[in-house]
Amino acid sequence: MAAPADAPIAEETEDPKRNVPRALIYSVLFMGAFFALCAWGMILGWGTSRVGSLVGSSELVPFALAKQFWGPLWWLAMFALINSAVAVSIASTNASTRMWFAMARSGSLPSILARVHPTLKTPIYAIALQGAITFGFGVVLGERWTGATLF
Repeated sequence: MAAPADAPIAEETEDPKRNVPRALIYSVLFMGAFFALCAWGMILGWGTSRVGSLVGSSELVPFALAKQFWGPLWWLAMFALINSAVAVSIASTNASTRMWFAMARSGSLPSILARVHPTLKTPIYAIALQGAITFGFGVVLGERWTGATLF
């Protein structure tokens, strides 16, 4: 099964039939190992004798553990989480914009989304569409639920 961003990224890859599947498999293996390491560290940090209370914690587990082990430097965990959220947002926007652009070039979407900036060579209308969708969902979902619930 391919990820949604495979096709647009494959256009820019040398030997995509070989490199894209390898990159996908390596990234899944790396992320699985990283997730297992983080889960293991979280359970050990929380304490194996009280794992049952982990799910019902009133505070986000990374913040509780950071306050417990790092004291006044707990905000570094918050900075890391915010940094990760920004990185995921950028990657998602990049992949989505590539999809809109590729679909417009193929004729599946309106051709205006395939137009590029004359100097920067970026698909400005595809970027604008993705920005509008993201902003729209952010406002609608943010109004319906609070930011803490969404997070």
